[in-house]
Amino acid sequence: MKQFESDWTQFQELTPFLETGEVEYFADTSTKFSRIAKLFPILAYRINWMEVENVFLIVKRSENVFESATSGFIKKVFEVLGIEKHDKLDALFDGITEGGLTISAGILSELGFTFLLIAQHTYIIPDDCRWCINYTFEGQLHFGFAAGGQLETLERLEKELATAGIEAQLRLRK
Repeated sequence: MKQFESDWTQFQELTPFLETGEVEYFADTSTKFSRIAKLFPILAYRINWMEVENVFLIVKRSENVFESATSGFIKKVFEVLGIEKHDKLDALFDGITEGGLTISAGILSELGFTFLLIAQHTYIIPDDCRWCINYTFEGQLHFGFAAGGQLETLERLEKELATAGIEAQLRLRK
């Protein structure tokens, strides 16, 4: 908790969850980033989304629309993937703020877009790194699967997003 408080004092919304143990801070993200690097193409220490087969992309056009779309997108991803509120995910950060959090999907959904603003780049992954949600400070949100693309799941997600009125571009590579 001390490390978190000194590094991330700007994100007070997490304090109650850290105190109850619902969110856990970890300083060393190297093992998890290494696992991502084994499963996703990497360029300049980041996932190279241009090389990922079948990926969703949301690009910031206006602040309010992007914030709403991003929060809704994350909730729809969890819904389509069958991720329950109590399921634990890892959130990794790089840039100004480093380290990571183990956090439930429910808390992550509750905090929504605000959560992504912790660092310059935020990666949300399950323990096995089979998929990743990645927010960049340049105003892009990516979502994709490691190896294989999971086209059927992505097409289902595309329909769910359209029904919810959330604009997201599905880029398919064949």
